[in-house]
Amino acid sequence: MNINLINNNIKIIILFFFLSLNQNIIAFENRILIKINDEIVTTIDLLNEIRYLSALNKNLNNLDQKSLIELSKNSIINEKIKKIELEKSFIKQNIEKEYIDKIIENFYLNLGLNSPKDFENYLSNSNIDISMIVKKIEIELLWNRFIFEKYKEKISINKNELEQQIKNIDKKETKLFDLSEIIFSVSQEENLEEKLKKINDDIKKVGFENAASIYSNSNSSRIGGKIGWIKQSSLNKSILNKIINLDISEISEPIIVPGGFLILKMNDIKSELNEIDLDQELKKLIRIKTDEQLNQFSLLYFNKIKKDYLINEL
Repeated sequence: MNINLINNNIKIIILFFFLSLNQNIIAFENRILIKINDEIVTTIDLLNEIRYLSALNKNLNNLDQKSLIELSKNSIINEKIKKIELEKSFIKQNIEKEYIDKIIENFYLNLGLNSPKDFENYLSNSNIDISMIVKKIEIELLWNRFIFEKYKEKISINKNELEQQIKNIDKKETKLFDLSEIIFSVSQEENLEEKLKKINDDIKKVGFENAASIYSNSNSSRIGGKIGWIKQSSLNKSILNKIINLDISEISEPIIVPGGFLILKMNDIKSELNEIDLDQELKKLIRIKTDEQLNQFSLLYFNKIKKDYLINEL
């Protein structure tokens, strides 16, 4: 690998990134930067990824140029690998519009916007076409479907245990936590203490949201690791014990989860009166626990297959 060439490419990308903010720019030489098996990533691809990630998470504007480029590069490599795997699978390739619309709604509400039209206008101001967003959503939804089909027989839900968990809820009121997450793994070449120190240093330097975008393996990394409001009753004991005494803005110790480690940030806390419908609460809990397990299977499987891919930076 030619280090000078990589450094030159990075300089070109940075220059293009800032030039592209000028609406009068007409053309730019589009170069191949990365090959993933037979798939390529060009200068334009990487610029579009920078725009996409920065549009969904405004905190990324606080990152230095090198970190933003590295984050965008890793994001597009991961997406390309998922795309290749999906093309090899026999998974049904069409996604119902209602599911895409729901994710788009989550995106624009997280940005403080009120409608799909507002979102399209917002994207247009960042030179992003909504069709690119839809395509990315489709890849993620198809990947989730692929993981479900692959691991559905391994999902283990103890309904009796969940029912008991619901029955143990305080009948007068319950706590809700507004949480953000970083889910990370440690490779054989890495040391947990060193990686944790690096993450914590970046949390202090650029904030939890940007650190989540850089390090987290979860889909929530696209929006700074934000999970949103979670009922106390929806959290398992090991996670609840780690966060129950956290103050607002405090960050948990790392929590061991299948395939890696979880760090949670307490954004806010509130209480609400309980009106418990056992059947409804059970359905919600089953969905949450199922999603947790599928996310863990997804991470384990992706980390496994990524080792088999030939990734060359040109």
